[in-house]
Amino acid sequence: MFKDKVTIITGGTSGIGGACTRIFAERGSKVVFTSNRREEGEEYEKQLLKNGYDCKFFECDVVNEEEIIQVIHETVSKYGKVNHIVNNAGVHISKMMDEYTNEDFDRLFTINVKSYFWHMKHAIPYLKKESGSIVNIASATGKVGQYAGSLYAATKGAVMSLTKSAALDYARSPVRVNAILPGFVDTPLLQNWINQQADPELTRKFLGKNQAIGRLTAPEEIARLAAFLASEDASTVTGAIVDADGGATLDYSPATIEY
Repeated sequence: MFKDKVTIITGGTSGIGGACTRIFAERGSKVVFTSNRREEGEEYEKQLLKNGYDCKFFECDVVNEEEIIQVIHETVSKYGKVNHIVNNAGVHISKMMDEYTNEDFDRLFTINVKSYFWHMKHAIPYLKKESGSIVNIASATGKVGQYAGSLYAATKGAVMSLTKSAALDYARSPVRVNAILPGFVDTPLLQNWINQQADPELTRKFLGKNQAIGRLTAPEEIARLAAFLASEDASTVTGAIVDADGGATLDYSPATIEY
């Protein structure tokens, strides 16, 4: 699917990003993946290389535009091009709206929105040469909001608008730009939160039931969708905001459904 293609994946060491790194590599892409966790990234790179995949890890703090520019330049220097960008790196701060600080606001919007913008802006000249694509990982909260997560939801709503607008800007380049809205995904970040609750097992079951499919989503399920949207199989898809929330945002009451 991605033979001779080059993909950059942010937050690419674990969770949805880690699954994207592996799925794109399995399907033939050369993958550059980034994270601000160097040891984790270097260990994942060793695993992928051992399995025969052409991957390269770069430590990158996405709050720093110059580091993002450097990653893109290093990618082009190593592989000669960039075909796909998967923007995935993100952070969540759970607070009631009146508890958020200006520092919280700046951190959330810099990591969750501005870093997406920077990757898109600086990769576009290379993507235009390759008729490339961008996949932005947003969230269902960007569409429906979130209790004790108003700023996080706002950043994901911004990503949705950024995706649609960029799709219009570059549709005839052609560079395709799409976004995915996951629901509850079984990632280390979610597991850490679940384990902090009074009854982790009950919390896990509750989250699963809040998706119509009755379970949490696996990171690989989102990664496979990202790979489809990046591929030529989705050659006419741009500006799409794709729900991948297991039916969490459908109009139904999980309390009335038996599984």
